[in-house]
Order: sequence, then C-alpha cells, then structure tokens
Amino acid sequence: LVSAFALIQAARLGVPKILLVRMSLNILINEVIGIVPVIGDAFSFWFKSNARNYQIIKNHTAAPGAVARRSDWIFVIAVLGLLAGIFLCGLLVSFLFLREIAKLLAGH
Repeated sequence: LVSAFALIQAARLGVPKILLVRMSLNILINEVIGIVPVIGDAFSFWFKSNARNYQIIKNHTAAPGAVARRSDWIFVIAVLGLLAGIFLCGLLVSFLFLREIAKLLAGH
C-alpha cells in the first residue's frame, strides 16, 4: 500500500513517465523477489524500493514544472493493477502450499 501511494503521489506531482517506469520497476522487483520466503525478506531489507522511489520523487520536486497527463494516470492504474495481480497470485500460491502441508500433516 505504501508503494502504491508513492506511485499515485508521483503521478499527482507530474513525475515523467520514464521515472514512473523506474518507480514501478523498483516496486515490481521488490514484490516478485519478496514472494520467496526468507530470501525475499532479506532482499526487501537491502533493496528498499520505497526509499528509492521517495528519492526519485524528491529529485523531481527539486526541479518542478511537469504536469500529470491522462496517459500518466492510465499508466499508474495499469501498474497498480499488475501489482494487485502479483499480490493476489502470491496469496493464492501461499494458500495452496499451506493447504498441501496441512493435508500431509493430517495424513490425507
């Protein structure tokens, strides 16, 4: 949610699409690797996508002038949809994995 908020705020501030892409890639990399137990947590601790994205916004606001366009909002909405899909897939895989473990422990 924090990552999504940062992306929305960046679009409101008129951050150019190329920077929105960089921010999105930071989020996606963190989410995809973050799905892996233990390794994902260690990577997230090191990678700090939200800190990287905050720096991108901070650097952009130091030299303002851009205005958010409709295409920027469409892009942000698409990325947020993709992030939601990745999150839901991770939940589904976790649920299926835990269900199989429960079956093995129950002896079914």
